[in-house]
This record gives sequence, C-alpha cells and structure tokens, in this order.
Amino acid sequence: MGKKKQSLEQLRMNTKLRSDLNDNGDDLIPPTLMVTGSGWWGPSTNHGEKWLFVNGIGGEYFWLQLHCEKLRDTYQRDIQGIFNRSDGLLWDLVECAGERDINWGTNEEQNHLIQRTQSIIAAQSILEDQLSIALQDRGSDGFVVMIAYSQGCLLLRHVLQKFIKGGSYQTAMEARLRVFTFGNPSIDWMGTDAQGNKTPLCEHVNHTEHFANERDFVAALGVLRNNQEEALRQAGYIHNRSSLFINRGEDLVGHLFGTQYSLRKEDYKDGEYSKLLACAGGRAMER
Repeated sequence: MGKKKQSLEQLRMNTKLRSDLNDNGDDLIPPTLMVTGSGWWGPSTNHGEKWLFVNGIGGEYFWLQLHCEKLRDTYQRDIQGIFNRSDGLLWDLVECAGERDINWGTNEEQNHLIQRTQSIIAAQSILEDQLSIALQDRGSDGFVVMIAYSQGCLLLRHVLQKFIKGGSYQTAMEARLRVFTFGNPSIDWMGTDAQGNKTPLCEHVNHTEHFANERDFVAALGVLRNNQEEALRQAGYIHNRSSLFINRGEDLVGHLFGTQYSLRKEDYKDGEYSKLLACAGGRAMER
C-alpha cells in the first residue's frame, strides 16, 4: 500500500537552530521583539506613533534584530519586530512565487496556489494580532507605521486583505495606518472589499509607500515587474494615497534590507516626497 499523502501543515519542517532551544528542548525564541534604547541622540521618541516591522525571506531572529536596530537608529523610534521564521531560502522563494499572482484579488482559489508551512502561517497570525492591537489602541491617535520587507510584504498583504474584506478597523486604518514596503515581491497590491469588488489596498489605509532597488531581482519579479505608470496604477502601486520610490544607483542594487536598501531620501527618485524617509533623525511623521 502507498503512503498516505500529507499536507505541508502536517509535515514537520524543523528549521530551528540548536541555539533556539533550552536544555529541555523548549523554544526560546519569542514571536516578536522590541528594540528600544537611547543613542547619541538621547532617548527614543515615537511621537505617539507605533512602529512595526516584519522581515522577509531567509530571515533568522538575529537578522530581525539587526533590521529593527537599523530602523531604530535611523528614525530614533522604538521598533517592534514580527518574526517571520525562514523555512530555508529555496522554500521561502517557492512560497513567494505561489503568493504573488495578479488574480489574487478576484479569485479566491489563488489563495491556495501552494500549500503554506506552519511557520509562515504562524508569522501571519502574529502579524495580524499585533496590527490589530495597534489599531485598537484608543489611548493614542498617532500613526501606526507598518514596515514590511520582502516576503513580509506578502504576509502584510494577506492581513490587509482580510481586514478589508471583513470590514475590520476601517476607521482606524483610514485615519492612522501607514504602510511602507521594501523589495515587495507582490505583482499587485490589491484585494476585495466586503461587497466582493476588487480594490487597491492603499485606498483603505491612510498612506502607502513602496521602495525598490531597480536591480533587486525580487522587486523585479513583483513591484517592478511592469514599469509603465498605467500598469502600476492598475496594480494598486501608484495612487493618490500611494507612491513608488525607485533607487537607480550603482551601489545599492541587491535585495538585503540591512545592507542594500537605503533609508536616505537622496538615493531614491523623488525621495524628498517620502513621508517615511523624512522621519530620519527623529522628526515627527508629516500629516
């Protein structure tokens, strides 16, 4: 008799490192981390804002911390990191390929192009929980700043699609949520509303910006797949609430967030208009 088929949810894909576990084999790695602390500038100030970051492909906990420290040191904010555990570079890329179809917003079957691993499902659930908490915080009227990188952009798209389709946090999202993506592998930035109509995700949040290195191969498969303005508008990337900033420089050409994605407005075409990049040095985000 043949073996019974297993789904990926049933298959144990253990990518944990020995350093992740204590002497009893229990997981030591929490699902989120908070990077705080003062630097040469003094104590961090968030101006009433909540900053979150979700990492991308091939990510381990140490790299997540380094990415959050880069954001903290640049913007002088406390940063909450959402850990998107890697299943290995090859499978991370396969999952990215399966989750980036342009028909996603209109065809529910596209959500199941490939099976998803436990780690990616867990990361999406944690991201959804933390973003929900931030949007429900009635003690603050500051912006919720959501930064996603690489595969993390796909997780964020899942969560935003779910919120929009379910009508969740509509008022808070439109008033306070600001979304910023780096190296986005998604072909489009679309979803469906509660009535089943296809809609740009950016129409349902306060402000969106996408950043891409022109020669980043992941961005070339996604956000930079088509460089025609009308096609980018149809894909939900360019809108009166959304902008695309491209780095065409010779030095920053790869996909790594820590070393190859600049946070300097001078490195992007029209970067002086970016609300995120203007926050460098601890400045409050523009309204």
